[in-house]
Amino acid sequence: MKFSTFFRRSSYDLWIIGATFILVIFGLFMIASATMGSYAGENAILISTIIKQVVFIAVGLLMLGVFMKISPIDFRQRIIEFGSLTLAISLIFPRLLGMGANGAYGWLIIGPISLQLSEFMKIAAIIYCAKMLTKRYRSAKDAQKSYLKIIAYTIIVTFIIIVWQKDTGSGIVLFCMVALLLLIPKDRVFAKYRHYVFLATLLGLVVIVIFITPIGTKLVSLIDSDSYIVGRFLASANPFLYPFTIGYHLILSFVSFASGGLFGMGYANSVHKYMNFPNADNDFILPIIVEELGFVGFLFIFVLYAIIIVRLMIHAFDAKSDTRAQIVYVGVMAYLVLHFFFNVGGVSGLIPLTGVPLLLVSAGGSSIVSSMMAIGLAEYEIKRINTKKDADHSR
Repeated sequence: MKFSTFFRRSSYDLWIIGATFILVIFGLFMIASATMGSYAGENAILISTIIKQVVFIAVGLLMLGVFMKISPIDFRQRIIEFGSLTLAISLIFPRLLGMGANGAYGWLIIGPISLQLSEFMKIAAIIYCAKMLTKRYRSAKDAQKSYLKIIAYTIIVTFIIIVWQKDTGSGIVLFCMVALLLLIPKDRVFAKYRHYVFLATLLGLVVIVIFITPIGTKLVSLIDSDSYIVGRFLASANPFLYPFTIGYHLILSFVSFASGGLFGMGYANSVHKYMNFPNADNDFILPIIVEELGFVGFLFIFVLYAIIIVRLMIHAFDAKSDTRAQIVYVGVMAYLVLHFFFNVGGVSGLIPLTGVPLLLVSAGGSSIVSSMMAIGLAEYEIKRINTKKDADHSR
């Protein structure tokens, strides 16, 4: 079958799959370039790093294929609850085992494999919400119990991630995702709780906005001026006050953006990646991309992200009568958009750095695999809805 014919007949959204694949391949090339700065002259380490990323991508593609065919949402509620609880408990172990880096304890290291469990927690949250908010309820009280269970679970997990693991970015992303998903079900039985969730979310956004203003930064600095998290607030307010400490990475980021211009210095020609640029292949990969490929490089990423988001938005509007599909579409959208916002906002100094990667582009196995799983979840729902439509039309 010709590709064009397959494109027309496929029940999946190949625009989303195509944009995802291009972003991943583009990210691989940019990771290779960024890694040159960290391991200049060490070709063996450079090659092994690239091979490692290729393996991550292969595993991610495998999980994408699995989730396109089999959705965990179809599993029994007990299995989903057990899996979610097990994953939540596992968040505690990295700190207990002393697996910390840069003041955070988000990585569980098992031999040569390191897992950022909070990334998989975000996907688990989408699955958990989709199951608990769309199951058949025995009574109104049972439905409300499920809703409150999601709220309690999210608060506990967010607390563990932010306070125990000291991973503020992932905690905020998870909390915002679930808050948004809780607003989707339109059942009257949830009406009272939806209002509370909406007001709490609105209040949280106001607090966040206040904290990133100059007044908020001053208030934060009074809490603990030596705190790693507080340092990020101070650096985002004015990194040039701390050029050799907490502001160093942001200053390098600004200079890289300025050096890129419209078309950049050319692939692999970044100068600043050789200046001890922290996390150049991960959190700070965007400044390297802009320095080498210019604003055009950023626009390329933005367009591909926009394709995925817009297509998911179209499917969400198209599935108004299917709450499960809407929860998945909005959950995946929120996952991608929040990561994009926090990463781009952080490296550009618009908001404090949160340490979240640019999904599908940054280096890292956990972020690649989890984002592919998210796309797979969405594609399964797209296939399910389209198959249902075809069945209805054939009657």
